[in-house]
Amino acid sequence: MGHDTRFDDRRALLSLREWGVDVIALPETNRNWNKEWLRNKWTNEVKRVWRHAKVFYASLDRPADTNAEFVQGGNCLIVAGKWASRVIEHGSDPLGRWVWATLRGKQRERTTIVSMYRPNIGSQASGPATVWAQQRSRIQEMMGPESCQSDVDPRIKCLMDYEKWANEQKEAGHKVILMADANQSIDDRKERYNLSDLLENNHLLSVMEVKYEGQAL
Repeated sequence: MGHDTRFDDRRALLSLREWGVDVIALPETNRNWNKEWLRNKWTNEVKRVWRHAKVFYASLDRPADTNAEFVQGGNCLIVAGKWASRVIEHGSDPLGRWVWATLRGKQRERTTIVSMYRPNIGSQASGPATVWAQQRSRIQEMMGPESCQSDVDPRIKCLMDYEKWANEQKEAGHKVILMADANQSIDDRKERYNLSDLLENNHLLSVMEVKYEGQAL
């Protein structure tokens, strides 16, 4: 997904279509999706493969360089095929951590599909353009000067904020499917709130773990 990969992108999309894939999560797109021309360019590329596809985006609302084309992190969610006409709602997290679309199924059942990107481990010494640093700075702004800003960890905040948001969706009657690049294996429990905690606390199944049980992912 970039200046020199147009034909590679198209080949990948064509392969996905041949395999019958209709919902595609693209975490860590590394694009400033706040720019309309970038959204239009990628949407047009997708629609060359799936004419009626719906394409949704998420980027940090206030990146360090608002004019930049390249902004680390971000998400894209493609809903194609027969499912495109089933989309009834969509939205995104203001920090660009996830993007979602709700599909209406039989008997008005609602399923919300999410693409999420969680930053790598960072520190205060991380450069200002990293996902970790930019999210931390933005979270501090949103929390205000009276908050305990030194304790902000964007990785933990991402999981906890997602959990709160997902529970709101479930309380509204939605089933939620999460497709994420969490930058963590499910057996890594070093952080005080980690991917395993998210799965266990919310009775979630890791599809990859079920399919490849006992293998490191």
